[in-house]
Amino acid sequence: MAKHFKEDATEKTATMRVQRAQEIPRGNIRAEETGTAMPYGQAATYRGHYADAAPTGGFFVDDIPARGGIYAFGRGVLLLLAWIFRLVAIAAVAIVLLNALSLPVARAVLTNITDTITAYLPWGGAGALLVDTPFGGVFRGDIAIVALVLFIIDWLLCKARKALR
Repeated sequence: MAKHFKEDATEKTATMRVQRAQEIPRGNIRAEETGTAMPYGQAATYRGHYADAAPTGGFFVDDIPARGGIYAFGRGVLLLLAWIFRLVAIAAVAIVLLNALSLPVARAVLTNITDTITAYLPWGGAGALLVDTPFGGVFRGDIAIVALVLFIIDWLLCKARKALR
């Protein structure tokens, strides 16, 4: 069983480590040289024992350590981009909701923000998906579509980050 703390380098732990290393089968888990294969489910046990007897003792039974180096940097960049896209998408959803509610206090500021966002939309039909709401505001379908696309990009970036693990 993996330890949840750092072992002291004593004679007892050194002896236990040698005994564990002798018990672990090395080489191919299918044992093609001998012609015998491991029964179903024994490969997972082998993996657990192998992770348990790691020389550093740093990870647990079902943990697979993540790759480091450029992969760690790539995961960090993808995480940063995913958070940026997620926050912008949440802001777009908030703008859509505020436009739908039509609060008279923030109407001038909200109009300026909406006009700025609409100016940067990539297609020519910006402002085409407007629907009047019963609250006296306007549902901005074009900004809602942009928010949806940003959430999808965020999801794809999270999937790509997990694939780099």
